[in-house]
Amino acid sequence: LTTRQVLDLAENGRSLFDLTRVLPGVVYTGGLGGIQANGNRGNQNNFTLDGVTNVDTGSNGGTLATTNIDMIAEMKVITNSQPAEFGRSSGAQIEVVTRSGTKDFHGAGYFFHRHEDLNANSWRNNVDGRQKDYYRYNTEGFNVGGPAFIPGKFNKNRDKLFFFMGIEWQGQL
Repeated sequence: LTTRQVLDLAENGRSLFDLTRVLPGVVYTGGLGGIQANGNRGNQNNFTLDGVTNVDTGSNGGTLATTNIDMIAEMKVITNSQPAEFGRSSGAQIEVVTRSGTKDFHGAGYFFHRHEDLNANSWRNNVDGRQKDYYRYNTEGFNVGGPAFIPGKFNKNRDKLFFFMGIEWQGQL
């Protein structure tokens, strides 16, 4: 999946693992350990972030670090017949490469607001005369990238060293 595909896919909750739902042979129930690919156990998955294994083996398959989906440049999931370089696990191999900076500065900010007042009531609640269920989530964040330089002293042409960073806050009220 490319950056554009990752951002365009409709998913609930802004978790990069939610993107595995669109793959054939995958049953997803939440988190890295909740991915069962082609009948393999959920604790047999391997997740690499920029080429480094990012699995907490002490928690039976959790992740050590996560990234927001706006920072993903590329995501690749291999569900069977992995090459020898992925010899750690028999389940799905999930590779994520984060975005990098460019010669010019770029950035984005976002705010996702979810509230029960913005939702319709369910059919069952309407029949029973009940109010909508309490449902409040806020997700805000930003990403910024560009060249790392000191004018006139270091990386003058802005073509050697780049940075990209992003921060996301998730609030449940």
